[in-house]
Amino acid sequence: STFEGVKHVHVLRLNASSISSVSRNAFSCCGSHLQEINLDRNHVSALDPGALAGLATLSVFSLVSNQLKSLDPQTFVGLSNLRDINLQCYRLTLLQA
Repeated sequence: STFEGVKHVHVLRLNASSISSVSRNAFSCCGSHLQEINLDRNHVSALDPGALAGLATLSVFSLVSNQLKSLDPQTFVGLSNLRDINLQCYRLTLLQA
């Protein structure tokens, strides 16, 4: 996992960090406590459908001003506490069913 050893994080803000993709299980080691992920103003063009897998406590996910062109609905499966998804400034051309 990208954040190996990070265990008790509630909010993860990686704004303007030049991130271009988010891989499967990228945040899995933070899963038991992580409530908010903010990836605003990066270069994210690829978001693996399993990137948020196992994040049962996640309630806010923000990807404002990135380069994502498509989004797989499977990305949000199992995230029963997710209340706020912010995708402003997108030109999504494909929302896969």
